[in-house]
Amino acid sequence: MFNTHQKKIGVFAQTNPENMARVYQFVLATIQQNLNQTPDIMGDIDNIKESSKYLFGFKQRAWNYSQDNMQGIFDTTMRIHQQSKTESDAEHALLLYFAGLPGLGVVKGGFMIQLCFGLSGCIDSHNIKRFDLNSNTFSAARFKNAKTDKLRNKIISDYHKLVNNIGGCETLWNSWCEYVADRNNNIYGSGYDVSALHVSAILPQ
Repeated sequence: MFNTHQKKIGVFAQTNPENMARVYQFVLATIQQNLNQTPDIMGDIDNIKESSKYLFGFKQRAWNYSQDNMQGIFDTTMRIHQQSKTESDAEHALLLYFAGLPGLGVVKGGFMIQLCFGLSGCIDSHNIKRFDLNSNTFSAARFKNAKTDKLRNKIISDYHKLVNNIGGCETLWNSWCEYVADRNNNIYGSGYDVSALHVSAILPQ
């Protein structure tokens, strides 16, 4: 699943700023929504832009930011990815950057990195339940309100220690897809279907 679907998304995202901005749009679309709704949500945003009812609250500001700053986001993250000496260095620096962007934070920033670069991971509400975690530990507010770089770096380091302890980026993706499929077997035939939905929602049809 991961090797098939993330690879497609990663190649797409790293092609140009517009594509990476579309992945950002998808990540926003997943917030407080069921995954199976995201293709329709993406289509609605594509059609009517910031007027979409799905860009509620902070999402509209975040989406506008992604559109206005797509070149800078692309250039910065591609440079970090290309110039980092190790995957761990890349994960850390990318999450420090993405977590500070509007609408993201540590968890959704990790999702952006997972989608675009095949690194990090998304410790979302499903994974918090699965692994009996404290939902406040990696909240967007805790990271963005941190008063020192030292604390922000610690939050990122702790996050990636957890991702690695769970099994790493690929394991987290595949097990999450299986978990969602099992919980919603009236919607999905398998974890593969859940994984494939990420591709069909993001890549233009």
